[in-house]
Amino acid sequence: MKIQNINSTYNRTQYQTVKKSNNSQPSFQHRKIYEEKFWDKDILHAIKHNKEIQKLEAYLEKKFAVLELTLHSHDYNVPKEHKKFSIKCIYDRKHNISGEETELIPASNKKTMLEFIEKFKAKNIIEHIEARERLHNMKKNSYNHTTASQTMSKDKKNKNFFIKLINKLTNI
Repeated sequence: MKIQNINSTYNRTQYQTVKKSNNSQPSFQHRKIYEEKFWDKDILHAIKHNKEIQKLEAYLEKKFAVLELTLHSHDYNVPKEHKKFSIKCIYDRKHNISGEETELIPASNKKTMLEFIEKFKAKNIIEHIEARERLHNMKKNSYNHTTASQTMSKDKKNKNFFIKLINKLTNI
């Protein structure tokens, strides 16, 4: 699991610029991964030893390409004890270049964040991710069905054209 902290706008815009110029890259390998020292030690410890987050990690590594947990700092100009944090999970579909971002724990202060981590259930997030995948697959399948039916109608038109042409030639 890659653990990172994005706490400056510069690094986010830098990543977006790199991603736009490297659309062929199917993963988030260009995103700057911060060292663990940027995380609050209590939150980092709670995340590393949380069985539900490990279960989510195992699921995403099996089904998808990339997993990154991001600790977002929402209040930059506030003293550390009043800062609000949220944790987001970023995963990348193996069959699609664009990644998905899901908020695991909403913005809250450190004490509430630790309570959220203890109460966190991977089952809810996994169901949410699978629902997104079903929706994605339905859209993809409906597109394929439409193009297949359009192709069949073109083939029927071509077949009718050739039948008429053969009839004309045999009548001559």
